[in-house]
Amino acid sequence: FIAITNKYYGKIMRNDISWSTVRGLVSDMFSNDHGGIQFQRHTFYGSDYVCLFKYFVTPDDPQSDFVISVLSLNLICFILIAVSYWMILTKGSRTARSIPGHHNQADSITRLAKLQKTTFWIVFTDFVCWVPFIVICSMHYFEVLNATPMYPFFTVVILP
Repeated sequence: FIAITNKYYGKIMRNDISWSTVRGLVSDMFSNDHGGIQFQRHTFYGSDYVCLFKYFVTPDDPQSDFVISVLSLNLICFILIAVSYWMILTKGSRTARSIPGHHNQADSITRLAKLQKTTFWIVFTDFVCWVPFIVICSMHYFEVLNATPMYPFFTVVILP
């Protein structure tokens, strides 16, 4: 964030603020090659037509530290959620089965099974959305593949 602020703030301090200055600052943010066109107008300050922060960065991108922080935090939260749900379900399962002579044990087991199914789908959909996105972002960051063309697909289909 500091590197981005210094880079763009320094440009503003050297020049008068005009539309050409703003266009120059914005064009530096674009990473897509639009068929040789240096700058293509979009309705959002990003590389594509989707309104989402640019997560496909490389090590030399000034936004890379921020992106790594956000994606790491997201991965840590996913792991904590998965472990917590697993612990809740395990403990709840043991508790429901340990009640001796409970007259509605079948009803308790049915409710527990429904809870487990719902919890599984919550964790599974979070996994299906974010873990592949984090893997693709990492592969792009380490320049294993150029994931830029996949960005609209991830932001429109996978993440929502």
